[in-house]
Amino acid sequence: MKYLLPLAFLLYLTSCSVTKKTEKAIYGKWEIISMNNQTLSESGEAFNKTINDLISDSYIVFNEDKSFNFLLLSKTDHGTWTISEDAKTIILNEKPYVFEIVEINENTLIINQKKHEIKVLLTLKKSTE
Repeated sequence: MKYLLPLAFLLYLTSCSVTKKTEKAIYGKWEIISMNNQTLSESGEAFNKTINDLISDSYIVFNEDKSFNFLLLSKTDHGTWTISEDAKTIILNEKPYVFEIVEINENTLIINQKKHEIKVLLTLKKSTE
C-alpha cells in the first residue's frame, strides 16, 4: 500500500510528459494532403478524389499559444485548441471539432474526425514554410 502513491505519481508524470511531447510535435503549419470519407462505399472513391483535388491549398496552423487557424475548401476558421490528457485527441474550439490522433511524427499527422456516422480521415504534412 505504501508504494501505491509513488506509483500513481510516476504514472501521472509519464502521462504529462507524453501530452507535452505530443503538443510540441503538433506546433506549426500543416498542409492537408488528403481527406477521405471512410463511410462511403466503393462508389465514394470518385467523391474522395474530387475532394482531394479541391483541398490542394488547405492547411491548419497550431500555435504554441493554443490558437489555431485553418483554410479548408475555401473556408477559414480560427480559435483555440487543446489536447486530451491521454494525448490521443485534438479538440478545436471546445468540442465542435474533435480529432483522434491516428499517427504523429515530425513530418506527418494523421487525424480522424468522427461526427455523427461520418468518419473522415485527414492526412497532413508538416509545412516547410
